[in-house]
Amino acid sequence: ATAARDPERQAAAAPTWPSCRSGSCDVAVPLLSDDDRPQEFFQCDRQCRWHYNFTDRSIIGFRKDRQTCQCVSGDGEFLGDCRRFDAKEFDTAHTWSGGTRADGTQYGFDTDEVCVQLAGGELRTMSRGAAEAQDPQRLSILHCGACAACSAPSDIIVLAQTRHWITEVMTRLSASFAAPWGHQSLTRLQDNLLAVGFNMSVHSREGGGRSSCMECWTDNIMCDAMTCATTCWTKFFRPANPRTSIDRDIPWWDFDAQCLKCDEVHCGAQFIKCAGANRRASDIASDIERPKHQRCPGGLFSGVPSGE
Repeated sequence: ATAARDPERQAAAAPTWPSCRSGSCDVAVPLLSDDDRPQEFFQCDRQCRWHYNFTDRSIIGFRKDRQTCQCVSGDGEFLGDCRRFDAKEFDTAHTWSGGTRADGTQYGFDTDEVCVQLAGGELRTMSRGAAEAQDPQRLSILHCGACAACSAPSDIIVLAQTRHWITEVMTRLSASFAAPWGHQSLTRLQDNLLAVGFNMSVHSREGGGRSSCMECWTDNIMCDAMTCATTCWTKFFRPANPRTSIDRDIPWWDFDAQCLKCDEVHCGAQFIKCAGANRRASDIASDIERPKHQRCPGGLFSGVPSGE
């Protein structure tokens, strides 16, 4: 991979902010250098993309202080500051997603957009009404929500094939990567995921410096490592994930559900906007219990028996 597609190489290779570091601008020098970004699991990179241009992976960020990131474009332009950690509201207009607001009201899982595959193989975002009005021989609906990095049928099929075990296996591999004694190599993490059969596409479907499906997943793992360590620490020792629901008041001692809930609140909005397709958006039952209204009606696997 080139430096632009490999964050570990990008961190070591990219000469960022030469003008600011030479004292010719007013931006404060970041507390962390390029070489330190991997130690933060690229937390400020993800935060800066979320706040300034989510699809542009050339945007990077540096920790300014405990609460703040400073953000820089791919050509070295200072973009501004953003919070280093924050809960994020789901983009329910374009993704099959939703959550609970601070006042307790639930929202989402009602986008009218769907991702379809045309007869020639092209993926396209359409309204559900427009898609259902087409001849079924000309297109098939893949999932609810706009097309994104994981919308290709080959990636959705991986979600279906791994539905019974991927949460536990993903947790185990994440722990071996992110634990204080973990290897903390992003390249090795991707290789380990491929080795267990989680063979998501590693090249961007859209090109132009955008995310691959695998990058959506590894970004999510790193987000959890930075944001949810206090609720997910037991996973370093016990990666098992009993089937559970997180759409309820979760007692403090239910660490499995608390960990999953933290991921959804702090990392879920970024993930589904990056990926487009997840199990709920494709109507795939999984090892996380979900209310029926959160499963996409008419996804690629709608009506397919679980055993098949």
